[in-house]
Amino acid sequence: MPVSTILASTSRRTITICSLAPVFAAAALAASPAAAQSVCTVGVGGVIDCTASATTPAPPGSGTIDVTGSVDPLVVTLADGYVANGPVNLGTIGGADIAIISEGVSTIQNSGPGLAADSSGAINAEVTNVSTTGDDATAVALTAMDEVIFTSDGTISTIGTNSDGVAIEGQTVTADLNLVQTDGLNAQGVEIIATDGPISLSFDTIETNGDLSNATVLRGTGDVTLTGRALSTQGTDAIAFDISNDAAACILLGTGGCDVTVAAEEVTTEGFGGIGGLIANSGDTNINIGVLRTGGDEAAGLDLSASPASCVTLGTGACDTAFTVGALTTEGARSPGAIVRGSGDITADVGVLRTSGDEAAGLGLAVSFQ
Repeated sequence: MPVSTILASTSRRTITICSLAPVFAAAALAASPAAAQSVCTVGVGGVIDCTASATTPAPPGSGTIDVTGSVDPLVVTLADGYVANGPVNLGTIGGADIAIISEGVSTIQNSGPGLAADSSGAINAEVTNVSTTGDDATAVALTAMDEVIFTSDGTISTIGTNSDGVAIEGQTVTADLNLVQTDGLNAQGVEIIATDGPISLSFDTIETNGDLSNATVLRGTGDVTLTGRALSTQGTDAIAFDISNDAAACILLGTGGCDVTVAAEEVTTEGFGGIGGLIANSGDTNINIGVLRTGGDEAAGLDLSASPASCVTLGTGACDTAFTVGALTTEGARSPGAIVRGSGDITADVGVLRTSGDEAAGLGLAVSFQ
């Protein structure tokens, strides 16, 4: 066999494919098909096919993939019912893309990291469910030199410390998620960095329970759009949405190049310092939230700012701020409803505004005129 050698161990009932071609660092495959589990096979040209699993839970090591250093684009097809009881690691060099195609319900579960892909080109990936249980075990970690598109219509969850739900970095990023949950300390729900373009994140529910665990952290170099149903945090210093743009990039992009748009039905935080929404922008900001509530001390409902220096450079009308909230409530001390430091027009529309704590102003507005 010119491409690979198959080594079998009957005592451990495992099959390992050891690639002789330099394009793959490794390909770890599952136990014998007789065990009725998910099995992945590596074909020519970076094609990886994974079968379904007929056992629940999947045996240890079932369906795992470790293919890195590929000069060919990687195309991974996950059959309906695929289960990996271990990590899925993918990597390319030389500008090659990575694609993960889920033909139905696909699941990755591991004590360590779940899905990790590092592409020298683009990534387009779809996985239904990913769960991890250990520390430093991010469920989905995607890094690309070009664009990243990621879709999950199931559940992404982590339990451990420093274990983000979804962490993505690419030139531009588009993510469409259903449910993301993290329980550990410093475990962000979703963290996205766009190095040269816009971010678009849509979701149903993102919730975190640990301290220092923001529901969403978005760092853009262009427009940022966040839309979904519910964001919630339970821990100390855990922000529901934290969004900022690169001011220098926004100046180069010009007026309209770095607008931030947030639309959500419900935003809630419970802990000390748990700000509902924190935005630092160099462009227009537009927020529309149905119900926004913070329960802790020093937990503003909204904290919005526009960079005076970059907004003056961009010119009049480049950095307007508008927010609409159906019901805005804060319960802790020193927890204002909204603080806005604008560099353009400010428009506020709040149906019900209530602050219950000491030294908790309803609205604090300040404008640096251009």
